[in-house]
Amino acid sequence: MTDVSEIDNQKPGYRSLNQKPQLCLPEGIQILTDRRGQRYDLESLAYDLGVYIDKRDSPMFMKPLSERGLPHKDPRIGLLYKNFKDEKFLNLLKEKLGLEAKAYGINEFGDWSDQNYFKSVKNVSQFISNNIKQGYDILMNFWWGPFRGTKDGHYVLIAAFDNKTKHVYVCDPSPNNQSFWKEELYLFVRAMQPIWEEPDGNKRERGFVVFGPPF
Repeated sequence: MTDVSEIDNQKPGYRSLNQKPQLCLPEGIQILTDRRGQRYDLESLAYDLGVYIDKRDSPMFMKPLSERGLPHKDPRIGLLYKNFKDEKFLNLLKEKLGLEAKAYGINEFGDWSDQNYFKSVKNVSQFISNNIKQGYDILMNFWWGPFRGTKDGHYVLIAAFDNKTKHVYVCDPSPNNQSFWKEELYLFVRAMQPIWEEPDGNKRERGFVVFGPPF
């Protein structure tokens, strides 16, 4: 486990839980609600949130989630980041889990052209630091491409942020990764930009989702 005890901007209390394929988003939500003393069954949570699974993995799940399978590489598998821009989905989070959430696409932090790049990174740094200090939970959605070359997206929680070195410490819900790991903010920023061609040929903007007290 990455030691975050010396980092000022940290969110204590996260513990990584076991995840099944395509459930990184509901697992991330399960981790942040667990920190708040709320316990939910993972598959029931995923079903309530409208998550789709890869049909090939259906035997790994119980009903009714096992019946929500889609063909391999269908872009709807998992849950798209754009759902957090949908008022109906945000209302569902509030009704089912009592969670207030707000999404911030990476392009909302500034112009990512070469001349304004570092200013935009500074905006992201301040955003992360401020939300951690206020006690909000921050979920990140990014494309794995610049990290390991694979064509899929992922959700992780920010466990801490070092504003000096610009390293982000994450709590990862995936059973295939370390429970806690760190990487430079610059790589996450790049992995959120709509510059990566996904299996369906589209390029999607990704970003942050902040969960907290009512906004």
